[in-house]
Amino acid sequence: MDVDIGAPSDLVSPNSYTWDDSYIENIKLDSILLNSQKKVFKESLSPGLKSGPLLIQGRKNTPTNKTATLLDVENNIRPLTHSQPVSYKDTPIGHPRGKGQAANMDNTNAAGYAWLAGISDWNRAKWEWLHIRGASLGGHTDGSNLVAGTADCNTHMIPFESNIRSLATIAGSSPNYNRLDVEYSIDRPNNPATHVVENIIIDWKLEKSNTAASSTYEPEGKATFKPLETASNISKKEVELLEEALKDKRDLL
Repeated sequence: MDVDIGAPSDLVSPNSYTWDDSYIENIKLDSILLNSQKKVFKESLSPGLKSGPLLIQGRKNTPTNKTATLLDVENNIRPLTHSQPVSYKDTPIGHPRGKGQAANMDNTNAAGYAWLAGISDWNRAKWEWLHIRGASLGGHTDGSNLVAGTADCNTHMIPFESNIRSLATIAGSSPNYNRLDVEYSIDRPNNPATHVVENIIIDWKLEKSNTAASSTYEPEGKATFKPLETASNISKKEVELLEEALKDKRDLL
């Protein structure tokens, strides 16, 4: 997919591309929306990869009673935690993944769960179990911290998880900063499947130390990710845009 990045003042999309700010419209850095500074133009809004084989409770054949099977899966996995406030005072320590995602989700893969949950267009995207709080940032790999989402959403989250790690390392190494406060949270849609969420939200702020100058910069931000989005794909250029925007803020420290 061809992608172009332009300024918001561009009134006509280049080369007859379509505006598609899906992956930058809910990003705030220091309270400024990223899509107020940049616009993304795409040649097409093609669907993602096919979902792949379903695995439900260790079986590749689909059950006849989806409702009962979904309830049984839910009863065999840990309840989802809706908010995880964390204060990092140094580089995060990763949490072991144990037996892995599907094994910790009642031997059900994310595609199988999306099918059980009746997610619209479930077969038009590649599904993965997404960590609300990344395992490398201390998040658990079980039902308390996993939701079904697209591979594109997983890719979308990676620059922000790397940014959290970098800021937490700065909190532990710079005398100007005390800690990095982060809240990982979700918005739940009206769906009986408790591990289907409309939004994953990461909210962060690097807090200065008591001895730092009053003018010390405290970067903060908020990013919202849409695990159920299947109408568009994230591109390499968009990932680079996010990485550069986050790095530009860290370079001010």
